[in-house]
Amino acid sequence: MSKKMRNIALHGLMTLKVKDNEMCALQDLEFITPKTKEALAIIKNM
Repeated sequence: MSKKMRNIALHGLMTLKVKDNEMCALQDLEFITPKTKEALAIIKNM
């Protein structure tokens, strides 16, 4: 499978996941102190 076809397939898969609310995208997520526990707490509260 060519790189272009793989990227198209991945884009299509991600689009379906977002439409079905199985995946979401985060933008500009900032932490004062980057810690895994803080990130998990934010993700669980979504």
